[in-house]
Amino acid sequence: MRVPSFVALALLCSATTSAHEAPFQAVWVQPVAPVVVQGPIVPLGWTYGLGSWADLTVEMTPYYSGRVACITPASCRQSVFGLVATAGVSFGRPIVSVSGLELGWMVSPKVLVAVADEIAVPGADSLLFSPGVASEIGGGLDFGLELHGQRLGLYAAFVLGVSLSAGFGVGGRPDFGPTPPSWPAVVMALTTGPPRQDVMWVPGINLNLLRVGMVF
Repeated sequence: MRVPSFVALALLCSATTSAHEAPFQAVWVQPVAPVVVQGPIVPLGWTYGLGSWADLTVEMTPYYSGRVACITPASCRQSVFGLVATAGVSFGRPIVSVSGLELGWMVSPKVLVAVADEIAVPGADSLLFSPGVASEIGGGLDFGLELHGQRLGLYAAFVLGVSLSAGFGVGGRPDFGPTPPSWPAVVMALTTGPPRQDVMWVPGINLNLLRVGMVF
């Protein structure tokens, strides 16, 4: 007896969504931030496939601005250097999986640490600009779609995320709000004013959006 076409299609879809590739490694960049900021910010990442059930993901985003930024002629920042680092485990399921290529959704809880050091121009007035070090530690959740495969040597992902961290020594601007180190585009553009808070809660949104790299 001939199997109805819809049954055959269901069996095929079940087979493709339950199959998984062997564990893999990928390195990638996130090109949206450098394009938007147009400055020295380099979001780099590494993904290691633990198996059919999860991937380990580590991300490092160093950033730097040597542009002198002034609140007043006497309150100027000479430079800022910062780093945002995250690590997490992604859980997901393939949507389509064929030999050497897999597309699936993923959800990734992560831990987050960040630090930024703002250096004042020698002799700068500290009444409006507050040089120094700010740091954060917290966690977040990323989610999105992931494509990888040995056949093309390609890794790509579309990712959104949210985070919440405790900030230490975080200042801000009265015309903007806080300038925490996990917001590199803001820190690179705006100098930090007093007072720097001993502890404050810092929400965040991951808008790096795109990861592009290679599998090896």
